[in-house]
Amino acid sequence: NDGVEMSLELHDLLSSIPWTSLSIEMQYMEHSILRVLWDLSSTIGIRCLLLQYPNLIEQLSRSILRQPIYPYQKVQASREQHAASHATVMSQDFILGETMFKAMGVLTNLAELPSCRLPIAMQPKMIEQMTSAMLSPSYSV
Repeated sequence: NDGVEMSLELHDLLSSIPWTSLSIEMQYMEHSILRVLWDLSSTIGIRCLLLQYPNLIEQLSRSILRQPIYPYQKVQASREQHAASHATVMSQDFILGETMFKAMGVLTNLAELPSCRLPIAMQPKMIEQMTSAMLSPSYSV
């Protein structure tokens, strides 16, 4: 529990900082935390434990809303994001898209719990973003 709590606290901090202000290492850290949370949240017992953390859905929403996703277009970091980083354009786009995707995975797992459905439904921008993601070639199967 201490590891999950620390990860959630760190994610809360990282997700509250604009993406362009994070170094590439911090962007990868946010991605890694979400990847672990996605894996952990695949177990129903862990999902129930995650609900003990306040504002978890809003926290995940911040990661999902990092950059607008438009239907039928790939997820791309903004020019400002590319200019602010020493990483390649391709790696910037990849880590942004994957970070958002991992947050969507955790949220989808949480949506299986009845107590999470209303709080998720009350996030219209996030729902719209996830709908656009389904039509994005970045996330096509």
